[in-house]
Amino acid sequence: MAYRKSVGALLYWKPAPGTAKVSSLVSNDDEKLFRKAMANVRPLRQSGRTVPAPKRKPPKPRSRWHPAETEPAVKPGLGRRVTAEELLEFRRPGVSDRAFRKLRGGRVDIEAELDLHGLTLSQARQALRRFIDRCLQGRIRCVRIIHGRGLGSGSQGPVLKAEVNHQLRHCEPVLAFVSAPAWDGGSGAVYVLLHRR
Repeated sequence: MAYRKSVGALLYWKPAPGTAKVSSLVSNDDEKLFRKAMANVRPLRQSGRTVPAPKRKPPKPRSRWHPAETEPAVKPGLGRRVTAEELLEFRRPGVSDRAFRKLRGGRVDIEAELDLHGLTLSQARQALRRFIDRCLQGRIRCVRIIHGRGLGSGSQGPVLKAEVNHQLRHCEPVLAFVSAPAWDGGSGAVYVLLHRR
């Protein structure tokens, strides 16, 4: 019994073992012509060697951070200043109301935490980027970042809080963030919802 294999719009017939006839769909003239064309064809010898697949260059790593983040969020007279008691909140389009309410209410499992207390602005920026990148590699979904309220920053206001606010808004994998509930850091920490890639 013959079986058929469909490739695109064509049907190819292969005879079952022990049968001589190719198919009743192929005319005798076509079969003779095919056999005549294939008369001098010999199968290739099997060397037992396999040809390795060509090596592809790995894709260039794409930055998760927009170019604007190389600048500090707070410059003298410029930038978005935040107050010590201000509650931060950000949500990208597509984040459901339910998920955002859970995040805001603290009804989420915090899988990792970063404490930025005592770091300079540039140290905090680097630590934040490394932390987010490691969380994404580890497929971590929800994290807490403690930036402090900035009460010791003097007249500049909370520098680290403003920087975290700025950096997280410009990081593509950050879906949403909110200030933590009062029982878990309040305006001195944020819960961050990350995209699992």
